Amino acid sequence: GKPVKGPADAMMRGLGHEVSPLGVARLYQDFIGIFVLDQIDRRYVDSIQQLGLKAVATDTIMTTPAKAARLADVVLSAIEV
Repeated sequence: GKPVKGPADAMMRGLGHEVSPLGVARLYQDFIGIFVLDQIDRRYVDSIQQLGLKAVATDTIMTTPAKAARLADVVLSAIEV
């Protein structure tokens, strides 16, 4: 996929980083243990897991309250709350 909103892709490209979920995961790998990415980008799951992160692919686009609640449930489950 691509960024939904904002200048993230241009900023990452300008700083020489890969513009992808894997590129973002590389930037955060020293600070996080779980990386949630959109299901459209699930092809990156294995590569992100090779960084030592738990990768969770799900629908991250919250167009309805029900979708937002579903995403919250997935994240809470991933962090085992």
